[in-house]
Amino acid sequence: MSIFVFFPSAGSKGAFLSTVPSDGPSSHKYGEAISLLGSFPKIDDAVMCFDPNFPENTDLLDIVNCLDGVVVINQKVKKIFESLGVNGEFLNVRIWDHQDKTVSDNYFIFNCLSVFDFIDMEKSKVAMSPFFPDRIKRVKSLVVNQDADIQSHAFVPKGMEDQIFITEKLKTALEAEGVTGFKVFEAEGWDGLDV
Repeated sequence: MSIFVFFPSAGSKGAFLSTVPSDGPSSHKYGEAISLLGSFPKIDDAVMCFDPNFPENTDLLDIVNCLDGVVVINQKVKKIFESLGVNGEFLNVRIWDHQDKTVSDNYFIFNCLSVFDFIDMEKSKVAMSPFFPDRIKRVKSLVVNQDADIQSHAFVPKGMEDQIFITEKLKTALEAEGVTGFKVFEAEGWDGLDV
């Protein structure tokens, strides 16, 4: 099974969002693969704004880049994820433009809840965090654990819960529906970069 590293990608005009909703969980919580539904605010308080540092970037793509590192998807992408049984939470947010006007209530932070022992730690070239020794800080060359039992089409690897990976089936489904705002890289041999 081919696996891909998944990143939002704004392109030249796609909007960037500044931060996660201030009344909800802090940004690092979204990279822990834990349920956040109980602490996530109602939509009136779940506001995410176009980042003022990118005033020309105003196109709302299907997947929106967020400077806090969360994955923000629209209803179209949510339906694709749901149709493939992806395990995660879809936390509804309101998006404001640069003038603090609502441009959409149909976007969701995707909080991935599937964690798999996917990385071959003996063969991969990785640097571990000095503060959290069980977490990968940097990847130089990723080697996939071929025996990993991947049971979700979107997941995060054990030790790297802040990075989403997807299966070829989900990648193909997104491409077939013309989904905008993402890019992928082959997981095997990935150098840790998003370019």
